[in-house]
Amino acid sequence: MKKFTLFLLWITIAAGASAQKLTPTVIPATGGYSTAGNVKLSWTMGETYTPTLRAGSNILTQGFEQPEVDIKTGTIANNPICTGTPFSVPYTAIDVINAANIFTAQLSDSTGSFASPLAIGSVIGLNSGTISATIPYTIPNGTRYRIRVISSTTVKGSDNGVNLTISNCGLTVWTGNTSTNWFTATNWTAGLPGCNLLDALILPSSQNPVISTSTASVRNMTISSGATLTINSTLDVCGRWTDNGTASVGNGNVVLQSTGDSILGYTSFGNLEIAGTYTVAATANSKADVRGILKKTSGNLNTTDKITLKSTATQTALIQENGGVLTGRITMERYEAGAAGPHQLSSPMTDAAVSQWADNFTISGASGTGSFIHGAEGTLEEYRESANATNNLDSGYYNYTLLTLPLSSTKGFSASLTGTTNLINTFGTPLATTVSTTITHTAGGGSARGWNFIGNPYPSPISWAALKGIDSGLMNGTCYIWKATGTTTGNWQSYNGTSGTNGLGNVIASHQGFFILTTIASANINFSNSIRTIDLSPVFYKTYPAQDNEVRINLANNSNNESDEAVGYTEGGASDGFDIWTDGLKPILPQGVQSSSIAYYIKDTAYSIHVTDKVVENTVWPLTIHLADAGNYQVSASAINVVGLPVYLLDNYENTYYDLNAEAATISTMGNEDITGRYSVVFHKKDNGKTPDQNNINIYGKSGAIVVERSNGLEPAAVKVTNLLGQEVVTTTIEGTRLEIPMTQVDAAIYLVYVKESDRDYVSKKVFVLNYK
Repeated sequence: MKKFTLFLLWITIAAGASAQKLTPTVIPATGGYSTAGNVKLSWTMGETYTPTLRAGSNILTQGFEQPEVDIKTGTIANNPICTGTPFSVPYTAIDVINAANIFTAQLSDSTGSFASPLAIGSVIGLNSGTISATIPYTIPNGTRYRIRVISSTTVKGSDNGVNLTISNCGLTVWTGNTSTNWFTATNWTAGLPGCNLLDALILPSSQNPVISTSTASVRNMTISSGATLTINSTLDVCGRWTDNGTASVGNGNVVLQSTGDSILGYTSFGNLEIAGTYTVAATANSKADVRGILKKTSGNLNTTDKITLKSTATQTALIQENGGVLTGRITMERYEAGAAGPHQLSSPMTDAAVSQWADNFTISGASGTGSFIHGAEGTLEEYRESANATNNLDSGYYNYTLLTLPLSSTKGFSASLTGTTNLINTFGTPLATTVSTTITHTAGGGSARGWNFIGNPYPSPISWAALKGIDSGLMNGTCYIWKATGTTTGNWQSYNGTSGTNGLGNVIASHQGFFILTTIASANINFSNSIRTIDLSPVFYKTYPAQDNEVRINLANNSNNESDEAVGYTEGGASDGFDIWTDGLKPILPQGVQSSSIAYYIKDTAYSIHVTDKVVENTVWPLTIHLADAGNYQVSASAINVVGLPVYLLDNYENTYYDLNAEAATISTMGNEDITGRYSVVFHKKDNGKTPDQNNINIYGKSGAIVVERSNGLEPAAVKVTNLLGQEVVTTTIEGTRLEIPMTQVDAAIYLVYVKESDRDYVSKKVFVLNYK
């Protein structure tokens, strides 16, 4: 009975101890612990009356059995282990009791020692599991590494039990330990990368890599987030390109040479050459910008519609055809500088529509309605040669505003832009082949017949000299572009393949529309890749090489920065009249345009570019001038290349010579004035030494009249009277020795009177006429 009572007491105490989770709470006589897989067996024999007490992570014991805690590191499946590549570290945890416990995987040194271990991964928990670990790229290759798992409760577990091999696995990592020089081996964890050697990984560094002069190479290229690579020369990439960094990689060349790889991430390339087969990855953040030249050397580039050719105030990116293939569509930008007003555009895509430009400027106006180059009828217009029967290039425009209408690549368009800067974006398939367009000269009508508005069809500039060379005889050898300086102001630029005016040079930018003139009823103009150029900045003002006997005459109004110019020079075989291959006509300013202009005026024809066969002492190049605004204008020479002869601007009315090598002439005007015949460029100064008195010509004013008297009246003399603005008031002839010209239009005025005898220069005098009442 006593034994039974003791047994029940032991049962009761044991049950109470279990309910309070006081384990183990015995004074052991003997016991043990063993495991088999996930099965654990712990046994104890002894007294049951001394508890171990716990409160949170604290334990109060009296020196008897404690819970056994242990961590065993399992087998590492990855061997060798590649630096930078995540892998799993398995472990078994035994009786870990701290709820905030952290398991940490540690790496030994290359000899297997844990004297200074490196943490390579961690996880919070109490139970067995795995830790995701990564060996840093900076760890050197080796074959005697070990890994162990420890606990934040100060328990250090056993290591994995076998030596591990750690390798860079063909990867070298930029550290920048020495300098920014790509070619310094000590800047890399495993030496220099190369096409057949190592991949490269650029990590953020205080000294980011720079490729300055020589050509560098790499197998796979990866730029990490926050890292920067600057390429000023060339980097050959023989594998994948991945950029998770700062996007821009300098202005140098990246040459992609793999036979089947990807462009991952976002990169802004300076120049990109495709010499293999690449695809822009389909991931959302993958895309590529090209700020310079996209060169198609060989292979194929699949854009997946995610490549953009960028344009800024300094340059516009382009595509250079060199044998490769581009699959997919691209976006091409055109930075269109200048004031608000009509800008002449074209499309470099084969499948773009008007809707492409709707995001760049407002498309408005009833499509198909007649319009004007500077009118408010519509913001996008086409030009129809057959519809313009006038003498200027203002009429013949029709609204082209239906969003589904095609932007045909050879067609010119006039777009009314509203700001000083507009970025035109065109998305589509870039033209890469030969294309042609028809030009016409409709019979009848005015001098605007034969003018055709076409456009550069390529995603690169073209050479005007090359275009007119392959289409020789089909058109005038000069091209023309309207340069807007305001909604109703601007001037015509021209270029004949040798020289030009107002900044237009041989290179016609992508997205650029331009006018040409033909005298043929109908002809096909052919464009081919042979006329394309790689000029990245064709939109800026060009200087022209000096031509024989060149005189570049300039008209300027400094108060409003308005200017225009014309150029004359000599070329063997040219004539004094219009030569279709070399001379550039001066298109008449559109109606309503408030701009001034200057042109050479030879045989009743205005020229922006006048080419003749020779210049001699008695050569005369007359000028025609239009002054739009009131004020003072200066006529000067911005370039002279005449040897052996002086160059003067002659004011035929004042009989005044201005040495164009040293001075300018000033013309005062009330505005909206045309002056033809008064000014000429001459190459001699006629000086017969005869003054007005010696010529016996006397000019004076009296009440209500001007009087001209001369002693010799044998031959008639021409008499011209102008106001102070140069506007003709009277033109007449003196037959004898005295002429009285009534001047009763105003009460009082000052006039300039010019008298010209056949063998003499003009005699002029300023006179005052007062009408007495």
